[in-house]
Amino acid sequence: MNSLRGVLQISLLTSHLFSFSQKLRLLVGAVINVTFNLEDGRRVKVTSFRLYDEKKREVPVRVMDAKSDPNLHLKDNQFAIFPLKRLEYSTTYLAQLHYILDKKAKVKEWSFKTRSFDASMLKLLSNEDSFSIEPKRSYILYIEPHGPNDLIGELSYAEGVAVEMLDPHTFRIEVADAEDLPLTIRAGNREVRLLLAR
Repeated sequence: MNSLRGVLQISLLTSHLFSFSQKLRLLVGAVINVTFNLEDGRRVKVTSFRLYDEKKREVPVRVMDAKSDPNLHLKDNQFAIFPLKRLEYSTTYLAQLHYILDKKAKVKEWSFKTRSFDASMLKLLSNEDSFSIEPKRSYILYIEPHGPNDLIGELSYAEGVAVEMLDPHTFRIEVADAEDLPLTIRAGNREVRLLLAR
């Protein structure tokens, strides 16, 4: 959590599925929580929130406050910002919060970096792909969502591969021995073929 001069607290939480209503469920990779520490009945109004990736492209977001929170968890001084597309791993983002406090327009700007891994990443961007790997080495398998409601159910795979779910689209995998390769990992209609690196 990042405390800014005692008035504003900002935190980045990992989250995977959020329901705005029974009809609108979104798969998200992060939620930005903003809390204003206010006293004596002071009021704050967030007028906008902007999020930019490393290439200065704006990431669409949805800002939720106490009035729009369907779960009624937020207070008048709390705001939750949901990126409407998944944030990339190992990427620095720039955030701009525009708000009115004590009848004065203010802007708070900060940057944050998303999670990095100590292993090579294998990205499945389509329905199928092949990757060459080395046994006894960890890899991160990321299966890109096809949309905001795309949840990976179960993975199916042969013995000889250890799989740890990190989130609904990200898995740490490791193949025990070279003789276990090639092998296939399936996730619904998607398929990853792991080959022995030569």
